[in-house]
Amino acid sequence: MTPTKFKFRAYDPQTQKFYYSDKMYTNHYFMFHDDTLNCFGEDYKCSPVEMFAGFLDDDEKEIYEGDIVDFTVFDCFGGDEQYRGYVVFTGQRYQLWNKPDSEYYGDDGGFDLDWVCYQDDTLKVIGNINQNPELIEEGK
Repeated sequence: MTPTKFKFRAYDPQTQKFYYSDKMYTNHYFMFHDDTLNCFGEDYKCSPVEMFAGFLDDDEKEIYEGDIVDFTVFDCFGGDEQYRGYVVFTGQRYQLWNKPDSEYYGDDGGFDLDWVCYQDDTLKVIGNINQNPELIEEGK
């Protein structure tokens, strides 16, 4: 069995780019990537470090915390439903939430990302909360 490689990213609002690394230093909010991203200092704003969830979307794109995805929940009675969700790590698992501050989809709670990836092979990353926050508000 090949061990899972941890991967991280952080969004730099000054350059409007993501920086990726397999190393994280100090704590959850500070990261270096080849000395190009330094999130220290009072005047510097950096998004929290987001971790690779271990899954790929339909286009083989890696899914990270903070990604916004479109997905389908299939029903054996033909009542399939389309959703849009935001990837959140809840401390135990990755889930798809309705919006960053609420996990609920009507009567349902958040959907587990591993379950959604297993049952929906058309899951698609359409953006992320750092660059496209309006997408979560436009949700289906």
